[in-house]
Amino acid sequence: MKHVTLQIPDNKYARFLEIIQKIDFVKLDEMEVLEEHKNIVRNRLNDFKNGTSTLVSLEDVAKELKAKFGL
Repeated sequence: MKHVTLQIPDNKYARFLEIIQKIDFVKLDEMEVLEEHKNIVRNRLNDFKNGTSTLVSLEDVAKELKAKFGL
């Protein structure tokens, strides 16, 4: 099964749903990301970019694994 992500303008969303629900082979899973969660992610990304985070980049993790385990 294939998954597709679409961006639909707010003013066209209701019409889009009307159309897509008429297609019998399409399964629609709606998911709303809360603004509060978006802000948490934005803040964490800003902290990382500013060097004030304890997060480690994927590239750094990969380098460390290669150095330690030869992966």
